Amino acid sequence: MIHNYQIHSLHSLAKTFISEASASGHANPLEPVWVIVQNNEIKEWLSLEWAKESGIAGNFKFIFPSEFLWTLYRLVRDDIPKALPSDLNAMQWALFDLFKNEPKLIQQIPFSTSGQRSEIQLFYLSAQIADIFDQYQVYRPDMIQAWLNNEITTDNPNERWQSRLWKRLNEYWNSDDNTSLIPSRADAYGDLIKWLEDGNAELLNALPEHLYVFGLSQRSRPFLNILSHIAKEKEVYSFNRDLELKFESDELTDLIFDWGRSAREQQNVFERLQKECGSEITSIRDDVRSAELPQLSINSCHSARREVEVLKDAVLHYLNDDPAADPQDILVMVPDADEYASLLESVFTRNEPELPVSKIYGKQQAEEHVMVSLLDVLNSSFKPSSVLEIMNLLPVKRSFRFTEEDLDVLEEWIGNSHVHRGIGATFNTMHSWKKGVNQLLSGFSMQPGSLQLYKHLVPESGIDSSESMVLAARFSRFMNTLIHAGEETQTKKTPAEWITFCEQLVKDLLQDEADQNNTASLFLKLAKLKEQVEFSSGLHPVSYTLIKGWLRSHFENNQSSSGRFGQGITVSSYVPYRSIPFKFVAVLGMNEGVFPRKAVRPDFDLIYSNPQAGDRIQKEDDTYLFLETLFAAKEQLYISYKGQDQKTDSGRLPSSLVQQLKEVLPASQIQTHEHSLHAFSSSYFINEKLLPSFSADTKEIAQNLVTQAGSEPLFIADDFIQPDLNKVDQIAVQEVIGYYSNCSKYMVQNYLTVSDRLFMNEVEDRESFGLDGLGSYQLSDFLLESLSANHSREEMLDYARSAALIPDKLKGEKVFEKTLHQVKELKETIEDLSSDQSAHVDIELEIEGVELFGRISGLHKNTLILSRIGRRKAVHEIEQWLKHLMLLESGFPVKKSVFISKEKTEIKIHELHSSDFPGGVLKEYINHFLSEIPTLQKAAFFPETSKIFAEIFLDKGEEEVAIYKACNEWEPSYNRTFVESNDYFNQLLWRNRDPISTPAFRDNALKFWQPFLKVQEAGNEK
Repeated sequence: MIHNYQIHSLHSLAKTFISEASASGHANPLEPVWVIVQNNEIKEWLSLEWAKESGIAGNFKFIFPSEFLWTLYRLVRDDIPKALPSDLNAMQWALFDLFKNEPKLIQQIPFSTSGQRSEIQLFYLSAQIADIFDQYQVYRPDMIQAWLNNEITTDNPNERWQSRLWKRLNEYWNSDDNTSLIPSRADAYGDLIKWLEDGNAELLNALPEHLYVFGLSQRSRPFLNILSHIAKEKEVYSFNRDLELKFESDELTDLIFDWGRSAREQQNVFERLQKECGSEITSIRDDVRSAELPQLSINSCHSARREVEVLKDAVLHYLNDDPAADPQDILVMVPDADEYASLLESVFTRNEPELPVSKIYGKQQAEEHVMVSLLDVLNSSFKPSSVLEIMNLLPVKRSFRFTEEDLDVLEEWIGNSHVHRGIGATFNTMHSWKKGVNQLLSGFSMQPGSLQLYKHLVPESGIDSSESMVLAARFSRFMNTLIHAGEETQTKKTPAEWITFCEQLVKDLLQDEADQNNTASLFLKLAKLKEQVEFSSGLHPVSYTLIKGWLRSHFENNQSSSGRFGQGITVSSYVPYRSIPFKFVAVLGMNEGVFPRKAVRPDFDLIYSNPQAGDRIQKEDDTYLFLETLFAAKEQLYISYKGQDQKTDSGRLPSSLVQQLKEVLPASQIQTHEHSLHAFSSSYFINEKLLPSFSADTKEIAQNLVTQAGSEPLFIADDFIQPDLNKVDQIAVQEVIGYYSNCSKYMVQNYLTVSDRLFMNEVEDRESFGLDGLGSYQLSDFLLESLSANHSREEMLDYARSAALIPDKLKGEKVFEKTLHQVKELKETIEDLSSDQSAHVDIELEIEGVELFGRISGLHKNTLILSRIGRRKAVHEIEQWLKHLMLLESGFPVKKSVFISKEKTEIKIHELHSSDFPGGVLKEYINHFLSEIPTLQKAAFFPETSKIFAEIFLDKGEEEVAIYKACNEWEPSYNRTFVESNDYFNQLLWRNRDPISTPAFRDNALKFWQPFLKVQEAGNEK
C-alpha cells in the first residue's frame, strides 16, 4: 500500500513523517527504519528533527535514490561488487578500448569524420557516449534493454547506431570472465522488476514492512516504478512538498505553478504507476493552500568579493535586529565553491566583527587541489614560478620540511642559478632545472668564485653552513623527484600503470612521514579509479596528456560542496541544502547565464531530444531548485549577483528566474540595492538608501577619504626617533657607506625593519635577451676581477656563458666582447697608475667608544683605486671619500684615492690626496650616524641633490639659488625620470613632505659635502 503525503512546509512534513514512523509499531526495534532521502544534508537535518521531537535520533538506514536499486538487488545477489563495469568511468574506458581496437564502430556513427581521430578525440567521444549511456540506465532502462532484443523505440536516427554500440559493449563485458556475471544497471532494473512481479520470497523477506521516502527533489520513472511494485507487498510512505499554492497575486501563483511543473509531472507519473501495479493508495494533502514569500532583498554588486562583503553587513543587521537569531539559522548558497569559499572565510572570520562560518572545503578537497597542481606541472615547461607554487603548497612543505624562510632562500638560489625553463636534456643544459640543481650541489665540493668549471657548472656560493647544506639536500631530493616524474610523463603507460605512477607521486612528494593520514583520501580515490579502469583489461598504453585530463576532471569535480550544521553560518553550493529550511537564506552569484545552468549535451542525446516526465533536464532541475530555495527561507531571502562592471560600472542582468520574480512582485514586497564598488564608500555611512556598514575599518577609511580629501597619510611622524643608538658599540664599514649612499633606504630597512625580501627580484620564467644595468655591472666587475687574475679570454667567456652573465649565442658573445674591450681599457688605466697588485686591509678602529670594522679592497701599495664602467655618480664619490677617511683614521699610509670611470669612450679619473684632508671629519660623520635626533632630520640627505646644493651655495653664497638648483635636480623632468625623488624609499619616507625645504637638508648637505668639495678643489689645483 502507498501512503502519499503532500504538505507545503518541510517542517510540517518532517513532523508528519516522525509521527507516522513512530506509530508504525516496528516488530523488531533493532531493525533499522529504511528512509530514502535526496542527499547527506537532508539526512542530517531529518535526524536532527527526529532528535528534537523524540529526544534521540532513530535507528535509521538512510538510502539515496541512486543507491536504492543496487541496495535491493544485493538483497538477492550479495556477490555484486560496489564498483561495476557499467559505471560511468569504467564504461568510458571500455568504449575507448573498443574504438581503438575496432575502428569500424566509429565509422557507424553518422557525425564521425572520415579522417582518423586522435587518441584524445576518441577518448572524449567515449566520455560523451558513456555519459549518455549512464543516463539511459537511470532514466530509460527499458529502452536500452529493448536494444538487446533488436528493438528500436523511437524514430530518432541516432538510436540505431547507439543500439548497435550498446549491444557491442555488452558483448565486450560478456567476453571477459571478470565482468560477464556482473549486470549493468539496466539489467539489474529488469531483474528487480521481474522479481517483484513474481513475488521473489528472498527479496520480499529481506525488505522491511515499512519503507519511507522523504522530500525527494527529483524522482526518475524507474525509481517510482520500483516503489509502486514494492507497495503491492509492503507499506510505502511517500512524503513530498505540496507546491500547488495560492498567493495574493495571481501572477505570482501562476509563476510558482509553472516553476513546479517538473515535480507535478513526477507525482502524476507516480500515481499512474501505482494504478498500473494495482497498489492500494491513500493520499493526504495539506489543508493550508495559501502561502507567503519571505522578505526578499536583491543586491547588485561589482564582484564576488563585494557580494560577500555586502552579505556580511546584511547578516549582521539581521542578527542585530533579532536578538533571538543565531548564526546557525543562516544559510549561504554559492554557485562556485572555488571562487567563494576563501572569500567567505576571509571576510567573515578575519575582519571585525567576526562571524563563524562552516568550512565548505575540508581536508580532502585541499589535498585534491594539490594533486591537480602537481599533475599540471609535470608535463609543463617547469617554469620557476610554477615550481615555486608547488613548493609553497602545504602538503609539499610538510613532506620536505620547508619553512617560509627556507622558501625565501630557495627562491634566491633559483634566481642566482638563472633557471628559466625546462627540465633539461642533459645535466648542464643552460637555464634548466637539471643544471640549477647540479650547480647547487656543486657548492658542496667546488670552490665558488673561481673560474674553474666542471662541465660548465657554476657552484652556488650560498652553501656556506651546515643548515644550508641540509636545505640544499632536501631541495635536491624534491627537484630530482619532480624531474624524474616529469621525464616519466614523456612515456606511455596503461591507465592502471598511470594511477600507480600517481600513487608513487603522492608517496614521494605529498606524504608526511609523521602523519601519513594526510594523504589517505588521495590514495582512496586513486584506488577507486584504478578499480574502474581494470575492468577493461585490453587497454593499450596511453599518453600522460590523456590520463591527466581524466584524473584532473575527477579531482576537480567538487561542484556539490557544503559545510556542516552546528558550525556557525552554514555555507554550501547550490544543490545540497536546496530545500532545508533556514530563517535567513542568502543565494550569491545569481547572474544571467550562470543560473539556471546551461546544459551542454551532445546532439545525439535521446533524453534531451525527447524529454519525458521523470527525466532530469538541467534547466528544469535548476528552476525547481530555485523554487525550493524560495520556500526554504522562512524569514528572509537575500539574493546577490554581479550586476555592475568593475571597470565601466555598466549594468548587467540577474538570473532570468530573479527577473521573472521581480516582474510579478509589487515593489513593496521586494528591496533592490545597487552597491558601491568599494566597501569604504561614504554612502554606507551617510546614505539612507543603503544599510550602514558594521565595519570599523572601512568606516575609518571612508572618514579619512572625506577629511583628507584624497591626501595620503604620512609614513612616520616628524618627531619619530630611533631609540638606543647610544648603546651601539660596533658598526661596519659598509653600514656607514650604505647610510650616506641612501639614507632613506637605510632608515626604512634598519630603523623601521621593513624586510629586504620585499625588494628582492622575483624569479623569471624566461631568460633575458639583453643586459640591464645590474647585469652590465656584474659582467664588468667579473671581467675586471678575472683580468686581474690573468684568466684567458676563453676561460672568461666560458664562465660568463655557464653563469648566464651574458645572453645566449651570438648576441651574448657580442656583449661579452664589447664589455671586455671597455674593461681592458679600464684595467690599463689602473696599471698606468700603479703596477702593484690589488690588496685589501682590515679596518679596526675606535671612534668615540664605537668600534668601526670591515675590509677595504682595491689598495695598490699606498693608493686606493676604485673603478666602474659608466658615469661616476655622487654615491661613488661618497664611497671613495669615506673609505679614504677610514684608511687615514686607521693609520694606513694611503697617499691618495683614485676613482676611474669609463663613460662611453672617455676615461675619467677623480683623485683625492691625503695631504689635503682635514682632521676630525670621520668622527663628525659617525656622531651624526649614531645621533638620537628625529629620523627625518637624519634622512634629509640625498647624494646628488645635496651635492648640487652644497656646490652652488659654497660657490655663490645664495641659499635661494642653491635651493632652486637642488629642486631641479630632485624633481623629474621630460628627459630625466631616474631622479632621487622617484626612489622608492625616498617616496615612502618623505610621502606628502618636501625634504628640500627643511633646515635639516641644508645642514646635512653642507656637513657632508663641504669637507669633500674643499679637498676636491685642492686636488684640482695641483
